[in-house]
Amino acid sequence: MENNAQICQSCGMPISEDKQKGTNEDGSLSNDYCSYCFQKGKFTQNVSLDEQVEIGLSYYPPYKEAKTQEEKNLLKQQSKEYLSNLKRWKS
Repeated sequence: MENNAQICQSCGMPISEDKQKGTNEDGSLSNDYCSYCFQKGKFTQNVSLDEQVEIGLSYYPPYKEAKTQEEKNLLKQQSKEYLSNLKRWKS
């Protein structure tokens, strides 16, 4: 990944093209959020951090391939720590 690549400040997805960016209320492109998380100035889903972690893990190959609950728990913990530092989830 290039150093200038953005990441969605809600789900952590890399944003490398304008078509992946969400939109602000005025229709301009969001510099913070992807199109999956943010459209027309609003979040597409009203979810908690824990719910966002679960959504993200459902798309994450290493989580799907984890053989033990211990591995899944570790990946879940790491995901929560990562997401909790993003703009949407910082308290």
